[in-house]
Amino acid sequence: MSANTKISAMFAAQKKAFGDANPDTGIGGLGEWPTEGEHDCYILGVDTSDKALYRFTNDQGQQIELPATEFRFRYQLLNDEANPDSPLVWRGAPFMFPDNPALVTSDGRRTGLLIERNRFCGHLSTLLGMKVGTADGLDVSDAFEKSFELLNSDKQVVGTVRCQYRKGKGTASDRIYKTEFLNKLLSQG
Repeated sequence: MSANTKISAMFAAQKKAFGDANPDTGIGGLGEWPTEGEHDCYILGVDTSDKALYRFTNDQGQQIELPATEFRFRYQLLNDEANPDSPLVWRGAPFMFPDNPALVTSDGRRTGLLIERNRFCGHLSTLLGMKVGTADGLDVSDAFEKSFELLNSDKQVVGTVRCQYRKGKGTASDRIYKTEFLNKLLSQG
């Protein structure tokens, strides 16, 4: 068997065992992002997938997968000094919400879901200029629908996005976690 045949067989076995590859170019699982800090961006839209899985380890050490919906905002830098002819287009960090959050019983995971819901409501509040998800604010579902309509209209929506990077703890200390916050709406005209 030649080296090429062995290599082909090895990669065929990899594909059979693991499915399609997810090419990693070293820019992280979220793709290329702007530098840490605040950036004025076009808010291009929000992608949704109701085929997502929320994965976590429960208090007994079991791996759990729950049906979930994922939301990811898309942005384009308004002024990309590094590449002015083709400004960076990027997707924000995913918001992952299980269909049945009552099945998430770990305190740490429940806290994480609350943090993500609050960040998501922050994005919607900024886009709409009103409170979202509070007793005196707009319902989250209604706010998402209005935000989705705004971002899919012919209006050009521009806002200030703060990119925040933090190092992982423990064994993943070389891992960088990225999060973005939609801080301010600059225009929607």
